[in-house]
Amino acid sequence: MSGHLDLGPVGVVDVESDRVASGVVVGAQCTPGAVQLHEAERTEGGRDARPASDVAPAPPAITTWYRCQHPWPILARRRARRVATLAAVASAWTQHIDRRAIADGVPLFIPAIPFGFVVGLAITESAMPMWVGYLTSPVIFAGAAQLAVITLAGSASIWSVIVAGLVINTRHVMYSAAMAPAFQRQPRWMQWLGPYVLIDQTFALAFLHSDRPPAEFRRYYLTVGFFFWCNWQVTVALGMLVGPIVPDSWRLEFAPAVMFLGLVLIGLERVPQAIAALVGGLTSLAAAGLQDRLGILVGAVAGVAAGTWGEYRFGDRPVRRAEASA
Repeated sequence: MSGHLDLGPVGVVDVESDRVASGVVVGAQCTPGAVQLHEAERTEGGRDARPASDVAPAPPAITTWYRCQHPWPILARRRARRVATLAAVASAWTQHIDRRAIADGVPLFIPAIPFGFVVGLAITESAMPMWVGYLTSPVIFAGAAQLAVITLAGSASIWSVIVAGLVINTRHVMYSAAMAPAFQRQPRWMQWLGPYVLIDQTFALAFLHSDRPPAEFRRYYLTVGFFFWCNWQVTVALGMLVGPIVPDSWRLEFAPAVMFLGLVLIGLERVPQAIAALVGGLTSLAAAGLQDRLGILVGAVAGVAAGTWGEYRFGDRPVRRAEASA
């Protein structure tokens, strides 16, 4: 007798062979020591009539959970469905992660680590409760504006705090304008969710890939954005724990310049991208001493202008081809 367990959208588990296929199970019984299942609907002459091509490997956790030797069949079936759903969701999320986006984001997040530690230290020394201060990380998700809000909280009016945050994040207006053509091709939910993770690093990387097809760009953008988001929450939390040991010699104003210089290594595939990355990085390094991190805005504008000129001058020519022709 062939036994199968219906797992809804995931399929049916063949308990004997640990395989999944489509089908509907009539009933199941779970006894302490073994699992006994009724005959599946799709059987013919006591044998499974489905071809072997319809049967795909199942995650081992599904049958492991189902073979729980639980005395209650309903609870056993619910556990199997729950684990199968979690396995399907985890598989879907893994398939939608752009590994190149994570590799591109690592060198740009490293300069932000000391700044995250300082934000965590500022939370411990601010007048607001610790849990309220930490909530500024997921709510605001903007390092400079977050630090300004934490620093001014308790010593300034609410309007002063809001105005300070808006002024510091003025550069995001330019970011939004530059990313508008790419977002116009995205679905409505992406147009609402995407700006939430639009920070300096996300813009710097996503702008280089804005000419991708909409689905590929969305996958790259969300991977980069939430990669920085997750790491920022962890970094701020660590800063609240070990922030007091951060030395004063760490010059945070140079972190944005280091970030944009990292774009030189990432943008060397095409001549316009390489020109934009080089000009943007050098300009932001030269303007690192400006207040309110305006060096990022100046470097970004210079990089966009240089990239536009490079597109007009060289077209979409690869770097190696340009070197060969030179």
